[in-house]
Amino acid sequence: MQVKWKRFAVALAAFWMMGAASAGADGAPQAELHIWAGNEADDSGSFGLRSVEAAWWATEHDRIGMRYDNSLSLDNPTLARAGVDAEAYFLSYMHDFDGRFLLTGEIGQRDLPGDAEQDIYKVEGVIFNEGNAIKLGAQVSPTEDPIDDYADTVVWGAYNFAAGENWRLEPALYVSQSGAAEDNEWRAAIYAEYTPPSEAWQVGVGAGYGDIDSDIPGASGNVFNAHARVSFNVFEHHSVHFQVRYEDAPLTNYTTALVGVSFRLPRS
Repeated sequence: MQVKWKRFAVALAAFWMMGAASAGADGAPQAELHIWAGNEADDSGSFGLRSVEAAWWATEHDRIGMRYDNSLSLDNPTLARAGVDAEAYFLSYMHDFDGRFLLTGEIGQRDLPGDAEQDIYKVEGVIFNEGNAIKLGAQVSPTEDPIDDYADTVVWGAYNFAAGENWRLEPALYVSQSGAAEDNEWRAAIYAEYTPPSEAWQVGVGAGYGDIDSDIPGASGNVFNAHARVSFNVFEHHSVHFQVRYEDAPLTNYTTALVGVSFRLPRS
């Protein structure tokens, strides 16, 4: 894929802003803007922009999104642990099948260290049934490297269900193969979220445990991670988020702290 995603991202951002403007005039689509900032995995003092997503709802069922990511995405666990700058640009489309099924497709390109480029193709489906949700997804990322071409892969599944009136739980399983060394990793995780009756804020905590099998000396072994997140709804349609994450792997351990804001333009 030779598309210059940086230029395309700028063009799509302009498209999103025009769409948001017309939405306000016609009372049609809803627009969203999500921004996250925080430190890198290997440098607690390096605070910067980590992710930006702009989205436009063409209809009540169709969402078009553009996302910039700088090492925040966890689709490549080896890269996330390395703590290097790896800017990526994504274009996504999601369709809501009347609240019964969500289907999302996403394509992107990531700039890797050493003049390598990685194309990213992702598909995810969410099935809703009586207040519960089943999530299944897969991603393939062919990589053009000056030394050796390879492809990262990851598949995942999760089940989200109510655990009482205000609690929801989501166990999940992730299996991945990444890097030229073809590191194999599996990880089981659990996430719990509490929303009070007022719905003015939410708090969530999660933890995961897994195993890494690598040809790199010392890189094989168990991996553990934990994270916590709190969100506050402000001015009715918008929200502020705070998140902290810790991971302990055979060759490294790190802590990241993030702050995010979400802006939403409601339908007229």
